[in-house]
Amino acid sequence: MGAPTVQIKDSVGVEVLGKVTDSPVANTVLARLKALLTDGAYTTPTHTAVNVTIASGAVLAANANRIYALLTNISDTTIWFKLGAAAVVNQGFPITSYGKYEMSKKEGNLYTGAINGIHAGAGNKVCLVSEGV
Repeated sequence: MGAPTVQIKDSVGVEVLGKVTDSPVANTVLARLKALLTDGAYTTPTHTAVNVTIASGAVLAANANRIYALLTNISDTTIWFKLGAAAVVNQGFPITSYGKYEMSKKEGNLYTGAINGIHAGAGNKVCLVSEGV
């Protein structure tokens, strides 16, 4: 004979061992598993085309709820980006013509502050911006 089994029951006598709810309570194993599976997953994406000029300008406003961002340079000129400060040519980080830069909470390189851009070419250049919250 094996060891006796014990049923774990809640306050009204319903067995709870292995019980799964759709809204796990914080600090439970199930809640932690849910967080691990959904960390970095965004539900509200926005997409914008931003004109970048030879003067520093906002490409993406600060957003504490940002989980993901993708900057895509769809111009024929390198665009320089600076995090949290005015953009300056040959400073910050460049995205070359038709290049992109992706940042996410999941990858650990997410920046939630303002991002500014500038280029050294002629006319307006376009940066496509996708942001997920």
